[in-house]
Amino acid sequence: MMRATISVMSPRPDGQRLADDWAAARAEARRPDADPAALIAILSASTDDEAREAAAANPNCPSGILSIFVAEPGALVCVRRGAARNPACPPSTAEYLAKDPDPTVREAVAHNPAAPTTTRAQAGLTAD
Repeated sequence: MMRATISVMSPRPDGQRLADDWAAARAEARRPDADPAALIAILSASTDDEAREAAAANPNCPSGILSIFVAEPGALVCVRRGAARNPACPPSTAEYLAKDPDPTVREAVAHNPAAPTTTRAQAGLTAD
């Protein structure tokens, strides 16, 4: 798999603050109008799992970035689970996550109404 380097440089002056301040990162990641660059900064540099999961679950997170972060060797469960919940998760990424070794990730795929029905079934669960 090709590894991509993600720059944590953000056009927003508070990019470093989002990496260092867990409360600010969590708040930004949960905003429905969150800046995609801020979400990338949170995914790239925050050490707070809750903020990273929320950033991955945010529909404003760029789908290409989301796909890269979940496929990276050693990708964090919190990021994979957030991506699996994301209503804008690309179908190919949802399919990849449906085979995840972590049951909470597979469950998130199965309960994501935006995931293709076959992918939800592939996760091994049924979702109503």
